[in-house]
Amino acid sequence: RMKNNMLKLPNKVLTFLLLFGIYTGVNSQDNRIDEEYKWNINIKNVDIVDMNNYSCDLSIENHNSNEAIFKINLIAKSSDSKNIEKLKDYFDKLDFKSSGNKLILNTNFFNKVHSINTGFVTSVKLEFKDGEEIKLSEFKISAKLMIPSNMKIELKSKYSKINLEDLEKLNLNSYDDRITAGDVKKEFTLKAKYSKLGFKNLPNSEINIYNSKLNAVSLGKCNIVSKYSKINILNCGEVSSNSYNDKYELNKTGNLHLKSKYTGYKSEVAKSIEIDSFDSDFVIYKSDNVSISNSKYSTYKFENSGNISVGTSFDDAFKTKSQGVLSVGTSKYSEYETESGMGIKVNTSFDDKFSVGSQTFVDVGKSKYSEYYLSMIKNYINVDGFDDVFKIIRASKDFKNFTVKGKYQKIKLNIPKSLGAKVQFDGKYGKFKYDESMFDVKKHIEKSTKTDITISRKDKKESAEIVVQGYDCKFELDVD
Repeated sequence: RMKNNMLKLPNKVLTFLLLFGIYTGVNSQDNRIDEEYKWNINIKNVDIVDMNNYSCDLSIENHNSNEAIFKINLIAKSSDSKNIEKLKDYFDKLDFKSSGNKLILNTNFFNKVHSINTGFVTSVKLEFKDGEEIKLSEFKISAKLMIPSNMKIELKSKYSKINLEDLEKLNLNSYDDRITAGDVKKEFTLKAKYSKLGFKNLPNSEINIYNSKLNAVSLGKCNIVSKYSKINILNCGEVSSNSYNDKYELNKTGNLHLKSKYTGYKSEVAKSIEIDSFDSDFVIYKSDNVSISNSKYSTYKFENSGNISVGTSFDDAFKTKSQGVLSVGTSKYSEYETESGMGIKVNTSFDDKFSVGSQTFVDVGKSKYSEYYLSMIKNYINVDGFDDVFKIIRASKDFKNFTVKGKYQKIKLNIPKSLGAKVQFDGKYGKFKYDESMFDVKKHIEKSTKTDITISRKDKKESAEIVVQGYDCKFELDVD
């Protein structure tokens, strides 16, 4: 009984609601537009399409004809019939024609398209070019262009979803768009902001993007300027990049020229690489050669690399599985780690750490407060340093020379029993520790603060020379 009482309404109220529903239903039908507008445009002498697209979903398709077909699909609804009349009148008067070698198209029909959501009702406010405004309860607009594929497209777009079939040439300026495209075959330039872009195959390109995402299957030779963006390319040619706070995944590339700040790079295979880096991360699994001109606060991981050249390094971390020759100009507060390589050459080192596995040679011009750890040295070590640490787990049977000069050096060297070696320790306030049963003493002078010791392996032909000279150096020589 309570439920029935709640449903009872006065007859006047019921009549009002019924009439209101009928009125609004009829009104919604009368004040609605759902039409397709179509233009067939002669493009016999046209080779460029210049299009300005604004808040209009767009598709560009190929067809073989001397005409371009341009379609606009419009759906709109309003409680005020005058708003629909204004909109219909505007589109009825639109016309598009070619001019010279250009076809100029425009979907930038309004000054503003503003969606209003009150929580209960969503409406759209349109401002026309003459400043007049209308309010709609529903508004949808899309466009389709059909043209021959050999046309050059110059497309400027904002706030739209765009689908592009294969094109010959494309000059694209995008702002807050979502773009899906096929191939661009001959010419491509891109300027994008706040956009997501996906392509199949791209030619040689000029790319400038900001806070955008770019994906492509392949890319030719390209110049890229990027900021706050993500770039993912499966295969590309030579790449020159100037990046700031980006993420790059370039699966397989040609030569790389990278100027980087706060950026992460990842590549499976690259040819030669040139890097200028600040606080960036690089993961490159295979490369021919790497040249790093200047680097600061950056990390590098190379699985298999050819020669690596570092001009200036400050507080960096390098990690390789195998490398050619590692050449370092000036290094400070950096770490170098590798399993094996052809050699290490350093001009100046300050407070660095080298954990460099097996190397053919190590040659350091000036070193201070640095650490050198090797699992194997094959040929020679030559260092002039101050307060360094050297730990060489093993020298090979073909080892030739070990020369360390300087002050406060701490050295531990292990040589094989088969190696014949002459050893000279010459210094002041130094300490030399060795197994006397393994060596013949040629000279032993300890006088005041002076130590001068020369020894050689018993019953072995001298094939290697070991020299430690300096001030307050500590040298431990083991044979196993």
